[in-house]
Amino acid sequence: VSALASPSNIDFYQALALHDTQAFCDVYRPQVLHPIHGYVPFIPHNYQATLLDDLDAGGQHVILKARQIGISTTIMAHFLRLCMAHAGTMLCVSRKERTAVELVRIARDMATRTATPLPIHITTDNKTELAFNNGARIIAETSSPETGRTFAASAVLVDEFAFLPWQEEMWRSLRPTVSRGARVIIPSTPDMEGDLFEQQWREAQSGSSRWHAHRLPWAGRRSA
Repeated sequence: VSALASPSNIDFYQALALHDTQAFCDVYRPQVLHPIHGYVPFIPHNYQATLLDDLDAGGQHVILKARQIGISTTIMAHFLRLCMAHAGTMLCVSRKERTAVELVRIARDMATRTATPLPIHITTDNKTELAFNNGARIIAETSSPETGRTFAASAVLVDEFAFLPWQEEMWRSLRPTVSRGARVIIPSTPDMEGDLFEQQWREAQSGSSRWHAHRLPWAGRRSA
C-alpha cells in the first residue's frame, strides 16, 4: 500500500487495514522504540513485509531466524492489527517474564503512538496484558507446563521456542487451542539438534506438515 493519495481514499485504506498489516502500518503509522533514534514509525523492511503477508494469510508458522532483526516487532504489529479486526485473545509465550513484558510494551507503544488514532482504545493496561474496548486483548505469559491451558486464544506466539523449558508439556497444553484453528507462530534462533523446534522446522520445510517454514538470516534477510 502506498502513501494515502487523498482524503477520499482514507475510508478505503482504513477498511483494508483491518485485514492487511502492511496497510495497517501505512494508515496508522504505529511507532516503535529505535535504540538510537528514539520513537520512529514502523515501516517494514522487505523481509518483514513478506512475513506479514504470510501471517495475514493465516495458518501455522515456524520461523528460523537470526537475532535482532525485528521479528518480534513484526509479529506484534500483526497481533495489534488482529485486535483491531476482531475480539480475540492474542497469547504471547516467552521464556522469561522480562521478555513477556517487552512484547506487551511493543504492542502498547504501537497502540498509543500513532499518526491516526486507532478505532479501538485500551481499557486494561498492565505489564502482561492489554485489553481493548472491543473485547480483544494481548496477554503475555512465561512458559510453563500449564501455558495456554486457560485461554481460548485466536493467535499464539511462542517466542524463542527452541530455548523454552517444558517444550513437550507446554505444546500438549496448547494443542486444544491449535486444534480449534488458532494461528500459531513459533519464531526462534536454533539451539540444538533433535529438539521440538527443529522437528517442527524440518517437517514444515519438507512439506510433511501444514506448517509454513520461514528462514530469516542476517545475510539476505529472505523468507523461505
